[in-house]
Amino acid sequence: MNASRGRLPEPARRSWAFTLIELLVVIAIVAILAALLLPVLTRARDQAGAVVCLNNMGQLQIAWHLYALDHDNTLPPNNGADYDGPVWVNGMLDYNGNNSDNTNALLLVGKGVNEFGIATTLIGGSIGVYTQSPRMYKCPGDMSYVIIDGGQYPRVRSYQMNGHLGYAQSDGYLVDPLREFSKLSDFEAHGAPASTFVFLDVHEDSIGGGEFQAWIAGTSFVPRAETGWNQVPAARHGGAGAFSFGDGHVELHRWVDPRTKAPIARAWLYGVRQTNNPDVWWVGDRASAPWQ
Repeated sequence: MNASRGRLPEPARRSWAFTLIELLVVIAIVAILAALLLPVLTRARDQAGAVVCLNNMGQLQIAWHLYALDHDNTLPPNNGADYDGPVWVNGMLDYNGNNSDNTNALLLVGKGVNEFGIATTLIGGSIGVYTQSPRMYKCPGDMSYVIIDGGQYPRVRSYQMNGHLGYAQSDGYLVDPLREFSKLSDFEAHGAPASTFVFLDVHEDSIGGGEFQAWIAGTSFVPRAETGWNQVPAARHGGAGAFSFGDGHVELHRWVDPRTKAPIARAWLYGVRQTNNPDVWWVGDRASAPWQ
């Protein structure tokens, strides 16, 4: 008589689904890692943007110098937006969607034809023939835009030029206390090229035409403590502004006064008074040289 052999129970199949506790633990770990990595990624992005911005300014600086060499040492013209003549860059920026200057790259590098049918650079800026690329005029950290027919369109320019350089009109504000430079030779002889800036990155709410008017404090006209900004420089790169200088070098300068790092309000920002702002002194000291 054969003894019956009973079947052993099959081992229970294992479920690979996460329990609620396990899911919550995984989510918590991912959130912690994201919180740790996000500042690092943000800093890396900002640093990459700063590198591109400085490269743009370096290229503009080369174009500025080449223009002077090709025009008998005359610096690129740098006049106000209401000046009827050539300027280093054309156009007046604002937040008005009906103002085509905000999005017209031809005002940077374009060429036009005058009434005699001869090609001219009066439509575009005077250094446009040396730059060619509109992207060179835009900081990657500048996210400003205008609204046209319900859509957002980026503006074309982030930079201005030091108003003491290449200014063709007589202006009492500029003549005293610092000199104006119209020739490369004058600039090199009196302007200390390594410590006089040419281009700078400008706050989204302050940029208009191509000319940056530095506030000069500490003179018989303006007391040292009476500081402010005609146009406010940008602080897009981790609280720092980008500058190019007459000797060709570019640098980031970190602002020390929180008032300089103005928030973006999409409203015109001009003539801001900020008593005893050391950032104003720093820019003013590098805008030009005293009359001798």
